[in-house]
Amino acid sequence: MPLSLRDRLTMLMPPSVFYRQRIAQEARTGEPELAVLAELVPRGGIAVDVGANVGFFAYALADIADHVLAFEPNPDYAFFARWMLRGRAEVHQLALSDVSGRGTLYVPLSDRGMILHLAGSLKQTHSQFRNIKATTSKSARSTSSAWWTCVSSRLTLRAASARCSTAHE
Repeated sequence: MPLSLRDRLTMLMPPSVFYRQRIAQEARTGEPELAVLAELVPRGGIAVDVGANVGFFAYALADIADHVLAFEPNPDYAFFARWMLRGRAEVHQLALSDVSGRGTLYVPLSDRGMILHLAGSLKQTHSQFRNIKATTSKSARSTSSAWWTCVSSRLTLRAASARCSTAHE
């Protein structure tokens, strides 16, 4: 699932311009928690963006947390996020799961052949797929004194021992 020409051209713009525009758009059209993220997530610590896509949550979390870990199994979006976040977050091309090993990321296609990357899942739940090989890793878990903040789509969780998985399953 190679990046579109638009996505490749976007990589030439300053990340702050792209992310500020994208965060404002997403806050209005489908991710309203972005507008109040600073109220939802405590300052400092480690923030984890599971299913990071192009990294707009990771970018926003970098203004709040001391360190941001972003996990995105789609290799093209992981590459995009790694390039655009440039040190604001540590991007890992991994799917998080309760089982270690290799798996297939199923990315559905619409009836018109449009890639529905936001509906990607490690479970085969749609009738039409493009398959992307993804590596899964055991769940992120905190050490005894650390706290994890897991943010993935509509999930915000703070717990001493958090189990994170992709939000699109």
